[in-house]
Amino acid sequence: MDKTVDKKNIAGVSLVEVMVSLVLVAIALIAVVSVFPNMMKNRKGIHEADQAKVIATEALEYIQGYDCSVVPDVVNTIYKDTLYMGSANYKVWWEPNCTVSSTSSTSINTATVYVGWRKGGKQHTIRLVGALR
Repeated sequence: MDKTVDKKNIAGVSLVEVMVSLVLVAIALIAVVSVFPNMMKNRKGIHEADQAKVIATEALEYIQGYDCSVVPDVVNTIYKDTLYMGSANYKVWWEPNCTVSSTSSTSINTATVYVGWRKGGKQHTIRLVGALR
């Protein structure tokens, strides 16, 4: 039972093929790993924007319970200081718009609430508009 071994019958992987596959895997891993730091920075920015939206919604819901003439005093007493939440310092300000419509005698009262914060040396602002009584 003599077996003859031909070059065609030899199956295997050469060292060069193994090295090429390792280089390709290393390049793919470097590409994937380089994405993670940027992804974490963007994720943190999304959290700060969501927090600002929550603050703006709370401020607008709070002032919606008041008449347009007394809203300035209410907002200035509650949101006069900077809000320190998480990694950002939020500043809340607003612009009331108390006007009378020209087509009817009912008044259209709106308020625009702004929430601003600084991140990376840039100013970011969220704007929310709602109706008042």
